Amino acid sequence: MPERISSSFDPVRAAARQARSIAELLDVMWEQDRNDGPPPYLSVSQLRVMYIVDHENGIRMRALTRLLGASPPSVCRLVDRRPCPDSRREVTLCVTPRRT
Repeated sequence: MPERISSSFDPVRAAARQARSIAELLDVMWEQDRNDGPPPYLSVSQLRVMYIVDHENGIRMRALTRLLGASPPSVCRLVDRRPCPDSRREVTLCVTPRRT
C-alpha cells in the first residue's frame, strides 16, 4: 500500500529541519577541526567578505557595507581597495591573488 503524505506536511518546515541538521553537523566538524588543526588563516568575517566579493566582482564598498550590515571603517580593515573607474568618491573590490 503506498504511503500517503499527510495533509500537514510542510515542505518549508522540512527544509528548515534539514538545514538545521546540516548546520549542527558543520558546527561539530568545525569544532573538531579547530581542536585538531592549525588556527585558520582567515576569520569568519574575512571569509564572508571574500565570498561576497567573489560573487559580486567589482562590488562597491558602500554596497558591501550594506550587505554586511557593518560600518565602513570595520569593512575597510578587511579588504584592499581600488579606485572606482567611474567615480573618484567610491572604491571597488575584487578578489586578487595572494600578496606576499
